[in-house]
Amino acid sequence: KLDLVSFYFPHQYITYDYLCCPTGYVEYGTHGFVMPLDINNHYIENYVVDDEYEVKLFKKISERRYELKILKKYYDFNTLESRHIEFDVVYELVNW
Repeated sequence: KLDLVSFYFPHQYITYDYLCCPTGYVEYGTHGFVMPLDINNHYIENYVVDDEYEVKLFKKISERRYELKILKKYYDFNTLESRHIEFDVVYELVNW
C-alpha cells in the first residue's frame, strides 16, 4: 500500500525592478512537494523531485519520528549563482 507524504520549505520569489538591471528584491513563500511512501518500508533514498528538490534520505528513526535529508535550490546573492543547500529535518508525529 502506498501513502503520500508532503513537505514544505521556504521558497525564493525574486523580483527585478527592471529587466535590464540586476536590482530588485526577494520574498519568501511556502513551496512544497508530495512523494509516494510505502508504509511498510518507510525508507526513500536519492529521490529527485524536480529541479528545486532532491530527497537524499527519508527514513523512520523511531515509532513516531522520521528523518529527512534534502537538497533545496536557492539563489546565492553573494556568488550570484543558484546552489543546493542541504537540510536535515526530524519530524515527530503528534496526536490531533
